[in-house]
Amino acid sequence: MTEAGQPLIQIQDLTKVFYTDEIETHALSGIHLSVNKGEYVAMSGPSGAASQRCWRSSGCSIHRPPDATR
Repeated sequence: MTEAGQPLIQIQDLTKVFYTDEIETHALSGIHLSVNKGEYVAMSGPSGAASQRCWRSSGCSIHRPPDATR
């Protein structure tokens, strides 16, 4: 249980950079997010927009339940 006014999920200044021999790709840069109890959050974007990377980097999981069907 969180204390009154404290977010359940809080992300501050989340950054993710991928490096190759020739290029530096900033997938996430300075992301801030707070989610309070009772709020619903959706994140979407085109393929390659790093939305799943953002959730994974924050420690949040995006997995289907074991009994989910496609």
